[in-house]
Amino acid sequence: MKLSVASISGRYDAGSLTGFCREIASCPHVDRAYVGEMFCPKRQFPIEAFGEAVAILADGGKQAVFSTTALPTGESDFESAAPYIERVETVEVNNLGFVPWLKENFPGKKMLAGPVCNLYNRHDLEIVRDWGCSGVSLHLDLMPDTIADLSGCGIMPAEVFVHGRPPLAFSWRCYTARFVGRQADKCGFACRAEGALVFNNMEGEDGYVVDGPSVLPGQTVSGVYQAREYADAGAAFGRLWLEPGQVAPVASTYAALLAGDMTPEQADEELARAVAGPLRQGPIAKRGLS
Repeated sequence: MKLSVASISGRYDAGSLTGFCREIASCPHVDRAYVGEMFCPKRQFPIEAFGEAVAILADGGKQAVFSTTALPTGESDFESAAPYIERVETVEVNNLGFVPWLKENFPGKKMLAGPVCNLYNRHDLEIVRDWGCSGVSLHLDLMPDTIADLSGCGIMPAEVFVHGRPPLAFSWRCYTARFVGRQADKCGFACRAEGALVFNNMEGEDGYVVDGPSVLPGQTVSGVYQAREYADAGAAFGRLWLEPGQVAPVASTYAALLAGDMTPEQADEELARAVAGPLRQGPIAKRGLS
């Protein structure tokens, strides 16, 4: 199983994006990187920074994939993605409405079904395969036995979540804008000023993190006890949802774990140091995050 890295969110500036991609480009354990704001079209990275990021990844021998928004509100959101799609060979579709649009406007582009698309079984994978998708990032809500089954069923190469803070929920409303008393269309990019907002649960622990229109786990979720199982089942990629500064230590730990050079317990200790905080053991669907 190879490793991939999800894009950082658009609350980071252009310099952070290119710096993050340099981390990925210099890491020998990562083969694929996603670039693109998934939930807020307003904070998509500037096209110049995106082009530089793709070039950095290409120079490092990495596959660069553009991640579409999961929340298109109209034709303009499809059209605004065109300049980004022109610069890559592969597009991750995070809303299935992009599939017919891409087939009409960019028939030569490779399509991957993203992790927030509602694909839950073999029949769903067969449908998107027949629509032209050549790979899938499996949904976070799936149980481990279903993930293993879909990873090895042979319908299409599957990517699985193995580490980080993936999106648990998202909305057309902006949680951060509401927190500071602004309307979403007049937010002034409050998410960049406020950063990620941490909400504690009833036990006083970090329950959730709000990042604009998306909700993330309050603590980093680790898949060290499932990664080998998914790899053995046939998963093509394990996806890491990381922050700047985490690429090398996290990716190297999972590479050692998958190679059999590190036990899950050893990997857990290494990852706790890498993220400078406690870990929640996955999978998300089985244990929950409350």
